[in-house]
Amino acid sequence: MLFRSMTSNNTTTYAASASSILSTGWDAWNAFDNNTGTGWHSTDGIYDVNTGVYLGSVTTTDSTNTVHTGEWLQLQFKTLPINLNNMYLTPRSGWETTRAPRSFVILGSNDGSTWYNVYTNTNKNNWTSGTNGVNINSSSYYSYYRLVIKRVGNSDSGMAS
Repeated sequence: MLFRSMTSNNTTTYAASASSILSTGWDAWNAFDNNTGTGWHSTDGIYDVNTGVYLGSVTTTDSTNTVHTGEWLQLQFKTLPINLNNMYLTPRSGWETTRAPRSFVILGSNDGSTWYNVYTNTNKNNWTSGTNGVNINSSSYYSYYRLVIKRVGNSDSGMAS
């Protein structure tokens, strides 16, 4: 599928949303604008600066009643559901090792409220500059995908908020 760059949180084809944003200019849609100079940034200070572990209270509960704690970034496909085979992330230059997702889940939904676990990664600590791929290979089709970030950073030291 060819992804069209977003220019706002709500387009005719996609809707982007997030659990929080740092400030104007770090909106959810910026994560999907195909511009490596912009991006989404959650509220500051909610990930431990030493371990990268999430300290906030945002949760998403999946269909097995597993509670996932962490800030989230969501994309809705308005025209038809898709099966997610790959996810590509480009960390902000200079922040690859401190702010990229380390432990995260990808959840899928067809109504925006009932979530199914599509992919879990508990320790991705090899982010590099440039685009990084994650193989998902989901066989299920969903209209909503939510990336829940439970922990950030490549190591257990350094700024991770």
